[in-house]
Amino acid sequence: MIRNSGKAFIPEATGNLKALMSINKGLIGFEAIRPSEEIATLDMDATISETSKRGALYSYEGEKAYQPLNTYWHERDILLHTEFRDGNVPAGYEQRRVLEEALKCLSQGVRKVRLRSDSAGYQHDLLRYCEAGDNKRFGRIEFVISCDVTKAFREAVMEVVEEDWHPIYKEVNGELRETGREYAEICFVPNRLCHSKSAQGYRYLATRREMKDRELPGMEKKEEELPFPTMMIKNSRYKIFGYVTNMDWSGDKLIKWVYGRCGKSEQAHDAVKNDFAGGGHRVILVKMRHGGGHDRCWHITLTF
Repeated sequence: MIRNSGKAFIPEATGNLKALMSINKGLIGFEAIRPSEEIATLDMDATISETSKRGALYSYEGEKAYQPLNTYWHERDILLHTEFRDGNVPAGYEQRRVLEEALKCLSQGVRKVRLRSDSAGYQHDLLRYCEAGDNKRFGRIEFVISCDVTKAFREAVMEVVEEDWHPIYKEVNGELRETGREYAEICFVPNRLCHSKSAQGYRYLATRREMKDRELPGMEKKEEELPFPTMMIKNSRYKIFGYVTNMDWSGDKLIKWVYGRCGKSEQAHDAVKNDFAGGGHRVILVKMRHGGGHDRCWHITLTF
């Protein structure tokens, strides 16, 4: 297969890449020498790596880039699996296959797997695979994944009465403090699942946070210009996010758990981009010296 203009494409891994994956699997297996982890929490996340390479393709952000998809093992602080992709490949493209490959890398002591992902993981084939228990080794995989805030989702949020919104707390110095965020269970079934007799039933939750900062008159931003979804509820504008899960934990526990996805897995992106020069950034070194009463400088540009 070859790349076609305007279409996502992931080439088959070469023999060398497959060998590298085997080495990584061996290194992860070496971790099993330590006390065994029976539960593996996997965080799947893609990142944009901007580049000026001539043959690179444009990402959805409009610049040339690559878009690696990483699977991070939270309990072991290990990058379990990574797939380096062209910039135009959507983050959610073939996530089920990537998850299946990542599961093969887990050490033998693991008995249970849980999955966290942003909305790129909101792929119904991935959800169905996890819920149906199609993986022979791990069976049913529990998950919490961000979902799309569609028009139908917003309508379901509007049906939630005020009494069903619950505050989200965080612990500070042993005390629980309100974060300004609230969550609620919502009655929502995506249109795609409404027409499927074999569709699985999932729980949907919404979180909201009131936008208290007022914009100056004439400088108000339209909703599509904001980097997050919003909606008006009783004359107040809120940031709105949605989550889908097949777990039976309480809502506040689920929300706090999925928030744990941020941080460590993003540090893995940072290490690849900055520590290993995988970010494709242009680095400019400037050296100054004095001579003849004038400052002189030399610029050395390194492009990855």
